[in-house]
Amino acid sequence: METEYIGNMIAYERNRRGLTAEVVHRGICEQSVYSRIENGNYTGDIHLVMAVLGRLGISGSKAGKYLCRDEYDEMQARFNVLEYIRSADLEKIEIAIKEYSKKFRKKLIGKREEEFYGFP
Repeated sequence: METEYIGNMIAYERNRRGLTAEVVHRGICEQSVYSRIENGNYTGDIHLVMAVLGRLGISGSKAGKYLCRDEYDEMQARFNVLEYIRSADLEKIEIAIKEYSKKFRKKLIGKREEEFYGFP
């Protein structure tokens, strides 16, 4: 399972660097969430996992090799939305957000949904 592999990779890298879990997850997520990530039991927001990997010095492009296809597709869809926003192409922004919403919204719950969509 990909989440278990990623969790093992995170635990290995954290231990290799001599870091505590507190140092790695501080400012990114709660201890309980980080514990689930490291134990391979987290299937939530890929951006949390990417932030943890980044904190450990593992680049996004390298991390992409360790993500399951669904997680990678969601990450890529969000990057596409951000690129259209950067280019100020309103038509493409609207299309990309609609496609993202149709494909990935069911994964977003509670606070994460509010952060991305701006409303519950």
